[in-house]
Amino acid sequence: MTNIDDKILETLCEEDRELLSTYIEDMNKCRLITESFRGKQKFYIMLVWADILFFTLLLIFSVYQYFTTEAIAEKLTWMGGFVLSVLAISLMKMWYWMELNKLAVTRDIKRVELQISLLAQKLDTK
Repeated sequence: MTNIDDKILETLCEEDRELLSTYIEDMNKCRLITESFRGKQKFYIMLVWADILFFTLLLIFSVYQYFTTEAIAEKLTWMGGFVLSVLAISLMKMWYWMELNKLAVTRDIKRVELQISLLAQKLDTK
């Protein structure tokens, strides 16, 4: 932390320190993923994870069927299933990582808002 952050923390009351400590600590990826299941869109997050699992199983099954079939038409069908699965998984993972990024940015904005309000309170008392 910087010198100004230390000065702000010195002036905070205990309740404000607890609130600010939840926003100050950086989240690693595992904790951010865990927090994504507690937000407003937890249903969509769980749905996307279930879809990713489904398309992963479809991908594995398509690859297996592709190598075990002999007819060209069937091979093309299973290759289509493979391509569809890869695209679906890629798109859902991109959406999910954008959601994680949005959560991290929102968290940082809340932290800055809290620090600004605490600084404004400190300036008002002087």
